[in-house]
Amino acid sequence: MLYAVDTCNTRGERVAFNQTSTFVQRAGGFGGRRTSERNVAPVDPPQREPDVSVREKTSVDQVSNCDVVECCFL
Repeated sequence: MLYAVDTCNTRGERVAFNQTSTFVQRAGGFGGRRTSERNVAPVDPPQREPDVSVREKTSVDQVSNCDVVECCFL
């Protein structure tokens, strides 16, 4: 499945476009196409330093929550 999302400012002008795809194992047999004319090629990232870089420390509680969530989806 291919998802396309426009992000607009308060004036309704598009400021970003995001496209993601989802692949579901063992789902199929419905005869759908494997390609799409709506697929947009990715843009190369700029060759410069980022405008902002933020680092945050992960707490012990967050790590344990991730372990629990991961176990639920295995």
